[in-house]
Amino acid sequence: MTREELLKSYILKQYRTVKDFSVAIGLPYTTIDGILRRGVMNTRVENMIRVCQFLGNSLDALVSGRIEPYSDLSLIHISEPTRRTPIS
Repeated sequence: MTREELLKSYILKQYRTVKDFSVAIGLPYTTIDGILRRGVMNTRVENMIRVCQFLGNSLDALVSGRIEPYSDLSLIHISEPTRRTPIS
């Protein structure tokens, strides 16, 4: 199983759809879909950190092809999604 298949499976265990996950995490669906289609290693680090933090999964483990929850939950910090304001 690829990293992306593993990640999608993990997301779908916790959320009904990838779209539901994208709404919950505050990232566009196209960003999450791109991660799953183009690959974990071909995306912005900031997005992968956010995804892993939100899922409570170690980014190091995911890069190695494993789902491994943080051993110390105090390390997890999830900030509120930022709202982008249009440029006037």
